[in-house]
Amino acid sequence: MPEKAPFPVQAFRPILVCVIGMLAVSCVFMTQAIFLELAQSLQVEETRARLSFSFVSLFYGLSFLLVGPIADRVHQPRMAFGGAVFLALAVFTASFVHDFKLFLVLMAAVGMGASAIPASMFPYMVHTAPPERIGAFVGMLLAFATIGVIVGRLVMGLMTSWWGWEIAFRVLAGIVLACGICVLAFLPKPEMELPADGSGFFRLLLKPFQLMAQPKIITLLFTGFLLFFGFMGMVTFLTYRLAQPPFFYTAREIGLVSLAGLTSLLGAPLSGAFSQKFGWYKVAVFGMSLCLISLQLMGWTASLTPVVIGILMVFLGVYGAQPSIFLEISQSVPIDSTGCASSMYILFCIGGGSMAATLLGPVWNAWGWTGVTLACTASLAASMVMAALAHRRRSTS
Repeated sequence: MPEKAPFPVQAFRPILVCVIGMLAVSCVFMTQAIFLELAQSLQVEETRARLSFSFVSLFYGLSFLLVGPIADRVHQPRMAFGGAVFLALAVFTASFVHDFKLFLVLMAAVGMGASAIPASMFPYMVHTAPPERIGAFVGMLLAFATIGVIVGRLVMGLMTSWWGWEIAFRVLAGIVLACGICVLAFLPKPEMELPADGSGFFRLLLKPFQLMAQPKIITLLFTGFLLFFGFMGMVTFLTYRLAQPPFFYTAREIGLVSLAGLTSLLGAPLSGAFSQKFGWYKVAVFGMSLCLISLQLMGWTASLTPVVIGILMVFLGVYGAQPSIFLEISQSVPIDSTGCASSMYILFCIGGGSMAATLLGPVWNAWGWTGVTLACTASLAASMVMAALAHRRRSTS
């Protein structure tokens, strides 16, 4: 890291970055496991309670358009601390609210506060990691972000069953705040000085669109979009598939499928390291190939064993490809645009997953699991094509 410090402190800093990133994602997904409890407490139908997650994810994604450019111009640990304070306050306040409309407003605030953390911590990790280990460090942060999805669903569900969702929210808010204070105390500002262009707020808002005007950058962004469309589409509708014959899984058994995301802890750091050694394109294609194979295992068999293997492989493949694409984006833009570029990539990935859940609904109703499998396979194949195009294009940055 950028300043001299005892080895335990140097080792602690990247872990702290990963933990606060995990907590931010956990807050985004914390309502998914407790829709029924929220519906009963807020006196709304369960279908309306699902809007809580829609509001969080919508404002989480859109906020990257603003917080990404800001992350390139401010003290990034302070930005993460500010996001953590805002996030903790929103979660804590929501635990006392029993009006559904006000609850949705606070969920929007949760999404906005959560976005400031990865928007600042991803470029911080790129700027402060040892040059020979940037790939592994970024991969580790991506892996912890994936674990955040599992923590948000599983741990929040457990805490709600023990103490109720209100207490669970307050506990999570306290943990987020404590981690934010640690970030402010232990993470120094990066040594490198970013060029000051003196641009105003309007030019700041234009920065993401200027990046997207670069052919290589927009191609890489759509590579991530298509990758997550196929990945999240398959994983989302797998829950419906497992509830049908011949599986007849219960909700509890289907919930355990989320634990397959733990394979990303292995795939993402290794992918980041291998990207620096063998090149991003080879690693990305290998990961996408694993995804394509896994989709066929899940899509065309009625046996449990191939489905389980396919679930493990799809998480390993996606989070094997994602760090390599992320690194290529960050290395294809000026150093003062790293935060904006990484935020745009996160936004495109979120957009791909969200659009899959929406667009594949009619496909499921019309053609069932076969239609979903074919659509997700086509999306992953298109992602590989986009990666090939990006590999041939030179960045105009």
